[in-house]
Amino acid sequence: MKPLKYLDEHLEEIILCVLITIITSCTCLQCFMRYVLNHALSWTDELSKYCFVYSGFFSIGYCIRRSLMLRIDLIKSILTARIFAVVSLLVTLLMTVFFVLLLKASITTYQAYLTGNMISPALGIPMYYIYAGAVIGFAIAVFRSIQSLIVRDIPSALGKGPKTSTSDKGE
Repeated sequence: MKPLKYLDEHLEEIILCVLITIITSCTCLQCFMRYVLNHALSWTDELSKYCFVYSGFFSIGYCIRRSLMLRIDLIKSILTARIFAVVSLLVTLLMTVFFVLLLKASITTYQAYLTGNMISPALGIPMYYIYAGAVIGFAIAVFRSIQSLIVRDIPSALGKGPKTSTSDKGE
């Protein structure tokens, strides 16, 4: 049970750390090859770009899990705690619907690339691996939004759970 709880709390962090490490390593390798050995590599740029795209999609789930989405603190100061909890619930519901629509659109795009034979120029990998990042990222975003509704927003709106926090937990 502990490994599952650990993955629930840190899955996106682990993946993002690996992706950032790959991006940094590729960039350092490219600088070394280009400026020290005078031999530029084409695949490092492409790999960095694809890892950057994947990190963007995985960061959505991370931000939802950590409650780091953009908010307007002025609204919290105007509203009572109970009304703010209901507003937060509505915002999370809208986010969930939005991510479901994006997931549906990304699946459609992914399916279109599955039937094609497009490959990336430098790495030579099928492009549907690249477009899978959107599907995975939006699926995690939907999962984390539903998790946020169940664990945080619905109990707060009903006055039964922890109050909705507006402070950044990353400080």
